[in-house]
Amino acid sequence: MTYAERTLDAKNWPDTVSIVMQTFRIGGLGITAVPVETFTETRLEIKGKGPFQDTFTIELANGSYVYLPTPEQHELGGY
Repeated sequence: MTYAERTLDAKNWPDTVSIVMQTFRIGGLGITAVPVETFTETRLEIKGKGPFQDTFTIELANGSYVYLPTPEQHELGGY
């Protein structure tokens, strides 16, 4: 499916979808993996809530659901 087709098809998508967020650690490093592209604010929130000094997020892991806007962006109509 081309990007243009996927964009046009978005009007038929449900209002919400369930995704799997994976988390694991290697020593003192926290790693999260999500099947979406996240805003910096979301990645910083994940990092801030974790118990590790160093945490990073892998985007588009095990799937692709385009962008995950922040709640503020949802109020503006998304991204």
